[in-house]
Amino acid sequence: MSLDRPIFVIGAARSGTTFLADVLGRHPDVSYWVEPKYIWRYRGASSESDVRTADEATPAVARYIQDRFEARTRRDGRLRFVEKTPSNCLRIPFIDRVFPEGLFLNLARDGRDTALSAVKKWTQPPSRSALRRRATSFEIPLRDAPSYAVDFVRDVVGRQFRPAKGFIWGPHIPGLREVRAAHTVLETCAIQWRECVLAMFDGLAEIPPERQLTVRYEDLASAPAEQLARILQFLDLRFDQALADHAVEVASTDSVGRWRREDPRSMSALEPLIAPAMAALGYGSPSRR
Repeated sequence: MSLDRPIFVIGAARSGTTFLADVLGRHPDVSYWVEPKYIWRYRGASSESDVRTADEATPAVARYIQDRFEARTRRDGRLRFVEKTPSNCLRIPFIDRVFPEGLFLNLARDGRDTALSAVKKWTQPPSRSALRRRATSFEIPLRDAPSYAVDFVRDVVGRQFRPAKGFIWGPHIPGLREVRAAHTVLETCAIQWRECVLAMFDGLAEIPPERQLTVRYEDLASAPAEQLARILQFLDLRFDQALADHAVEVASTDSVGRWRREDPRSMSALEPLIAPAMAALGYGSPSRR
């Protein structure tokens, strides 16, 4: 069995990518593995960041990752899979080397709303369902398991008893610990978002236009059926009415523009931090009200 055009939902949109991938994961022709982040780090577990270059996709590394996804997809009786690990923004050239026919869905979102969404993940106890999923997915290669012991203690113990401290969560951009030491949690989330967006644009610059599509979270939330039809056409997946109905049912615009309801001083502090990424995504000046 060979995998046909894998689908990668990328973008630092946090809950937005989760929403889109969860919807696509319900398509009858697609297998969905929720954030198998350790698979992508195979033979790179000791790295301090989630960045992986194309040169790191050696034949052995690529074959391991391909085999794991193929086995999962075969188990589900599908030929295609969708994936949305957040840190994939930092390793598009690596992913392209492993899956040269992969399709990339870039979900763009206002960086202010994204940072506010990420703060919740940084300052709340871990979800029991997420911990259970990690424990039962068997995605950590045995050779890499010792490298993740510290992460386990942090996620299971640290976050459980001191969540407000702001333990590192999400994509490990280079220098993330130093960024956190010098900034508030909200500012750190904004910088994390910026670096993910800029890295994503650098990576997508090498991907042929016919293999990538950009969708705005704001458009997806306000017109889910219409945007889903556009996405399915790009992915060459048949339209599914039940899928469209589900998207309409679960879509919400409640978090769109949430930054406008926050402390203006906090939001103003983010503006110089996120300006380059906001411009790259076409949101204009972050100070625009």
